[in-house]
Amino acid sequence: AVLFTPGNHDVANYAAMREAFGAAGWQGPSVDDEDRILSVQLCEGWRCVLLDSTVPASQSNEAGKAVHGEIDAAQVMALRGELALAEVEGERVLVVMHHPMRAPTTEAESVWSRVCLRGEVAALLQRAVADSPAVAAVLTGHLHSEMDERVGNARLLAAPSTCHQYLQEGERIRLAEDDTSGFREIVLKSDGRWTTEVVRLGAAADAAARVSTPPATA
Repeated sequence: AVLFTPGNHDVANYAAMREAFGAAGWQGPSVDDEDRILSVQLCEGWRCVLLDSTVPASQSNEAGKAVHGEIDAAQVMALRGELALAEVEGERVLVVMHHPMRAPTTEAESVWSRVCLRGEVAALLQRAVADSPAVAAVLTGHLHSEMDERVGNARLLAAPSTCHQYLQEGERIRLAEDDTSGFREIVLKSDGRWTTEVVRLGAAADAAARVSTPPATA
């Protein structure tokens, strides 16, 4: 199955995007649902819960200009319900949303925090994740930079962008000059174990070229 969740650039056209993706059998949370959440069983022993973390168009964000994210209380309550069910079923859970729950713990934390989740409910979301032994990781993007930290026993992961990247230099963040675009790969096993790694597209392309080009022979 192909799953998706909206980012800040998708707000203005998300309804049309979701309709087009839905026609192809892809699944994502609805902007019309009160809780803006979708729960899908990925495989044996694993569940994915997708949250819409964008600022709704109804909150003066019709053009999708808001860069930070917001989660409401209904989403947190719905998530707690899904996590409780996963615990009963013995499933592990990946929580997926575009905006990180909090900023990376770095010298540039105050800069990163401007584009992460905001509001009092963000703390409730962190508590829900930390309280549940079912959560393996919270997967996010938006930073155009990788992150690997913890919230309780769960890992808080951010994937690099397939577009341009941002780098931290002390308390500042700058646009990367070289092409370090990439993605995060996650491998799930039915016994609850899992692995993850960041793959840089340049490195992946080089590896593919080496595989496809037979070695020279004398």
